[in-house]
Amino acid sequence: FNSGDAFIVYESPYRIIKTLELMCSIDKMRTAVIGRELTKMHEEIIKGSLAELLENLKARNSIKGEFVIIVASSKLKDKNKDDDSEG
Repeated sequence: FNSGDAFIVYESPYRIIKTLELMCSIDKMRTAVIGRELTKMHEEIIKGSLAELLENLKARNSIKGEFVIIVASSKLKDKNKDDDSEG
């Protein structure tokens, strides 16, 4: 996580909140995508900052399913800043 590289984590519904809280403690603004129940009938994909994703899941009455968290490279965020400044 600290290297700035993109990475993928498979997580259970029992640990997803704690995992997102840990990630947020390091970089809550890092962009990520959560896939829930991928390739199944109740498939769901949500995107946002780690803080937004954590807030989304905490607001739910229950959390079910298998989760995949795809966290973007922090280098991508830095590249986007450079692109914006060229404007």
